[in-house]
Amino acid sequence: MFTAVLAGTDMVTGFCDLGRTSKGDLELSCAFLPEHWGVGYAREACAAVLAWAFENVPNTDRVVAITQAANLPSIRLLESLGMIKADEFVEFGAPQVMYATSAPI
Repeated sequence: MFTAVLAGTDMVTGFCDLGRTSKGDLELSCAFLPEHWGVGYAREACAAVLAWAFENVPNTDRVVAITQAANLPSIRLLESLGMIKADEFVEFGAPQVMYATSAPI
């Protein structure tokens, strides 16, 4: 897990995490405090974590991210990272989408 901190301060804005899906895919996830939405912090942090993953996690040739299909801001974030829709499914009673990338932006 990586903590996102506002440059030059100790103010936490959110976090990014790398985990594994039930199928074993390396999965990127993030959460940011609402007061830090829409200013690019999530994109900057996720891009850095993706780059780190491809450089430091052995045998990483793909990273995925999953969000609810209704979560358009998250979908825009994943697309801005160069991720492409790879799957759609229902989980937790709601439609989900999986995005994937095989290289950092």
